[in-house]
Amino acid sequence: MALIILFGLVGLLAGCASPVPEQLRSAPDDAPTLTQVRDAPQEYQGKRVRWGGAIADVHNKPDYTEIEIVERPLGRHGRPQDRDETQGRFMFRVDGFLEPTTYSPGRYITVLGEVAGEREGRIDEHEYTYPVVEAEDYHLWAELSEPSATRGVFYGHCYGDRWYCDPRSPGYDPRSPWCR
Repeated sequence: MALIILFGLVGLLAGCASPVPEQLRSAPDDAPTLTQVRDAPQEYQGKRVRWGGAIADVHNKPDYTEIEIVERPLGRHGRPQDRDETQGRFMFRVDGFLEPTTYSPGRYITVLGEVAGEREGRIDEHEYTYPVVEAEDYHLWAELSEPSATRGVFYGHCYGDRWYCDPRSPGYDPRSPWCR
């Protein structure tokens, strides 16, 4: 009987496990906001940050890739929230090549790294100064607009980034994009 309970608990915990790397689940201590860094970039150079948002563009260079991100507030586990608020844009730099069709505009990403300065650029005709973050870790989130086998499934009391779509669930919210 104890063995059955043990396997049941292991299964329940595995079902609640998050695919997000542990270090991305919470912000570093004393991490500045994007607004703080934009206002005083030199003051925060070398500070670790955890930011996220929607990918606006991908720029592959010979040795690295820059991802332009429109910042969005992060949820409890680090997933950018689908809200129309932002503190602006930033560049995230990672060594090597990233496939632009995978890291496509509109996809959500959470990044962890150090503020490495700023870079001048343009958004259409507008001059813009981007804070630059050097990669330590990042997570590309699954697209919510695609049909998913997990939509509408009740996960009991396993709280993660997904909303619950069963009216019996304590986290039920019919307005959630997961329940459409």
